[in-house]
Amino acid sequence: MPPSIGDIFRVRVRYADDPTQFKDRPVVILAISDDRVTAITAQLTSQDPGDPPSYYDQFKFPVMNWRASGLDQASWVKTAPENLIELKLSSLRSYIGRMHPQDLDKLFVFIENHTTQ
Repeated sequence: MPPSIGDIFRVRVRYADDPTQFKDRPVVILAISDDRVTAITAQLTSQDPGDPPSYYDQFKFPVMNWRASGLDQASWVKTAPENLIELKLSSLRSYIGRMHPQDLDKLFVFIENHTTQ
C-alpha cells in the first residue's frame, strides 16, 4: 500500500551542518507529490521543550496519542522550517504507524499558525 499523509516512517536524515553524517529518525508525511514522487515530512523527536524553552521549542508539536501512532515514547513533531524536509518516497525505510486523526488535524493548524507569524 502506498504511503499517505499522516503515516510515520523511519528515514535517514542527513545533518545540515555535515551532510556526510546522518541519523535514522521517524518522520511524519505531511504532503505527497505524485508528479515528483516526493513527500514533505517533519521530523519527530523525543526531546521535550526545555525549561526555559529555546527558540526552536516554539515549533515543537506534542503528539498526544503517541502510543496509538506506533511510537515507543512520548514525541514531538519538529515543525521549524528546516525540519520540514522533502524526500523521495523511495527513501522511506520502515513503517512505524499512523498519526491519530486528532493529532494530525491539530498538527496542520499548529503549522499554519506558526508559519504565518
